[in-house]
Amino acid sequence: MRDAALARLEWLLRQPDPDRRTRESAYLEGTLLAYQRIGVLSSSEADRWRVRLAGPATDWDAEPGPPLPEADRAAGTRYLERLVAGVPRLRRKPTPEERAAGAECSSAIETLRAVGLLDEREHSEWSQRLLAAEAPWLDDPPPPSEGPCAISIPPETPEEAAEDAAFEAAWAVRPNAETTRRVVTGSPERHAGLAMIALAAHEDATSLHFHFVGEPAPFDDALDALVPPPLRDDRGTAYEPVDPRPVSASSHSHEPDSDPRLVIIGTWLYTPAAPDEAATFEIEQAGGRWTLPATT
Repeated sequence: MRDAALARLEWLLRQPDPDRRTRESAYLEGTLLAYQRIGVLSSSEADRWRVRLAGPATDWDAEPGPPLPEADRAAGTRYLERLVAGVPRLRRKPTPEERAAGAECSSAIETLRAVGLLDEREHSEWSQRLLAAEAPWLDDPPPPSEGPCAISIPPETPEEAAEDAAFEAAWAVRPNAETTRRVVTGSPERHAGLAMIALAAHEDATSLHFHFVGEPAPFDDALDALVPPPLRDDRGTAYEPVDPRPVSASSHSHEPDSDPRLVIIGTWLYTPAAPDEAATFEIEQAGGRWTLPATT
């Protein structure tokens, strides 16, 4: 098992994308802890690997190792039993210790699968056991084969319950924007990496669709920076943003692309719905100005 573990660590060294989950510090630390606690790495070896994994990616490949003995599989099972038994439940505001415990457990499951201690069925079973321990309010935890899932965490305090009630009240009056009455084509101009693709008038809202190109950055941080710009029309209507960030957004994966820049296509939502009489829309943002004339 030691050879397989070392091959796995060498593979992690070759992961170039800092946003990739296997390059996150919590994942790497959980991997090293798993190997250390089942006897694959000594404490000093784990420390040396921490230094290596903190550096840039390398170019090394490894051949798959031989099947692992049953004693190693039993040690891995005992280790996972202990981790899952002690993992804290999910909370909206976890402590650093709770986050670390959850990361150690999830990365241990992935690590032991990677070195052959768990097959696909066992990996799925352990992942479901972990989710059942972290979210005991779920009646039927979904298997990992179904892909990522969103989990609603129930409130634990009166303050969290009040936040839920306020959110539900705000959502109840949120515009639907289900039908599109007309579309105004965008402008070819780009300012500070931002271009306006189109404006759409809905039954109860107005949406502004944009295309952004910027320097590499975490996706969520980039969305926080993309605040809705002021929007007006030639009839004097000043539109109010529904949210302080895009209501929908997607980013391309640059893995097969030599251009590392961040590209985001998204939508801001405003109220009220643009009237049919509005013929021109003005947008200002970051020293730039866009004019979107309606055409017939």
